[in-house]
Amino acid sequence: DFVVAATQDDIEYEREKSDEESAREGRKAGSFSEDYLETLAVYRQISTKMLDYDTFMMHGAAIAAGGKAYVFMAKSGTGKTTHINNWLKMIPESFVVNGDKPLIDAKNLLVYGTPWSGKENMNKNTAVPLGGLIILERGEVNEINRITNIRNSISIYS
Repeated sequence: DFVVAATQDDIEYEREKSDEESAREGRKAGSFSEDYLETLAVYRQISTKMLDYDTFMMHGAAIAAGGKAYVFMAKSGTGKTTHINNWLKMIPESFVVNGDKPLIDAKNLLVYGTPWSGKENMNKNTAVPLGGLIILERGEVNEINRITNIRNSISIYS
């Protein structure tokens, strides 16, 4: 339905964004290969185009259980992968939809696996109805709270 192509400028943009993220997370800048940066540039274009189809990319780890997908959202290093690995151990027949960057169909409330799935490369070529979005934060107490006002809760990512 559409074509994307990454230019050298697109790859350089991804290098700058990756280096900024590395600096924030205390990693060495320049640690990603040109090939990897090219895949990010392609995925950025795909994700931008998918907005025309009421679908967006979300930074989160998505797992399916009981016929529904649950997306764990948090800053890198907070424990998204740890949580989905625990679900895999504890919930029979659960599976990872995408470990890092699933697509979310906002119109039909579906979660799609993609090849852009993080360093663990956990993904499945599938679509699963969205069951919930979980925002993970580190804390002193293990607790879960239902969000009653999504608009006020989004500010944690600003």
